[in-house]
Amino acid sequence: MANVFSKTYLASSPQVAANSKTLLSTRFLPLLQSFSDSSESIDVHEINNAFTMDFMSAYQFGLTNGTNFAQDVKARQDFLRVYHSRRPFEFYVAEVPWLKWWCNNLGLSLVPKSLDTANDILQDWHTRMCQATDRYLAQLAGSTSSPGDDPVVYRNFKQGLLSLRNKDPTGARAFIDPSA
Repeated sequence: MANVFSKTYLASSPQVAANSKTLLSTRFLPLLQSFSDSSESIDVHEINNAFTMDFMSAYQFGLTNGTNFAQDVKARQDFLRVYHSRRPFEFYVAEVPWLKWWCNNLGLSLVPKSLDTANDILQDWHTRMCQATDRYLAQLAGSTSSPGDDPVVYRNFKQGLLSLRNKDPTGARAFIDPSA
């Protein structure tokens, strides 16, 4: 899977080229133009997050199933509010997850319950994106997608899981639904 993130692969990827062209010409530049025309102040951090998410999700899931935070202000703000609400507690989850588990077993809450709620919201959101991409791939059924709609990362990830499963049928069971 690492190959789809290599510099060589990205530099020659028709998917990245198609995504860049579409995202820049139809979403980002018009958005920046509208900000310029209105002379309103903008939250550059929020817009940068939106651009990043749109680019990354388009590469992962294809333009059809990726985010459109550049144009959908409510979805962007809702997602970023939940996503950034976890920031003060990232250390515990990322660096010392055992401590959170240990404290929970003692009946102590190291991080607020809202962190678990935020994680659940983001996990559900991501699951829906994966399910939509699975449906998209099923509809293709052997035909090829246009470069911008190709879910490069998701397709490679899923193929990798299937390959693992073929090598060890019990090994990938936790990661992939056999009915999918």
